[in-house]
Amino acid sequence: MGEYGKIDILVNLAGGLSRYKSAVEHSVEDWNHELANNLLTAFLSSRAVFPQMRDAGGRVIINFARAGLPQANMIAYNCAKAGIEALTRTLALEGRDVGIRVNVVAPGLVDTASNVAAMKPKDLKRWAKREDIAQAVVFLASDAVAGITGQVIPVTGRGI
Repeated sequence: MGEYGKIDILVNLAGGLSRYKSAVEHSVEDWNHELANNLLTAFLSSRAVFPQMRDAGGRVIINFARAGLPQANMIAYNCAKAGIEALTRTLALEGRDVGIRVNVVAPGLVDTASNVAAMKPKDLKRWAKREDIAQAVVFLASDAVAGITGQVIPVTGRGI
């Protein structure tokens, strides 16, 4: 704010899966950590910029969730990402009359070195590419989609 005087775009990409274990093995600490890491961070960041965006006549918040069905051994992460969708839709309702658009990019499995090493897939063509995810963010940040808010845009890969 001090340097530019306004915030045009917030991309809430902090978080990630860090507690991979069955539901009965998840401790309350694991649960709280995953929700704080993935949902609370998006809420706090959005809440921090909302007044400035409102006062400036609006702009864009882009959150990150997850495409596809929930996976086993990721209960808190799955719940946090579902919460991101609810957070997004609520903020979109609160922001629509003041010009704040809030949407979600929801990648499927992402073709990163760490994911490939951990999961050892046989075929990567069904995985999302980082470049495709970046293009979805650029799309949602652009004025060309000024009428889109409260939506989840899946980015699941190029395979059929």
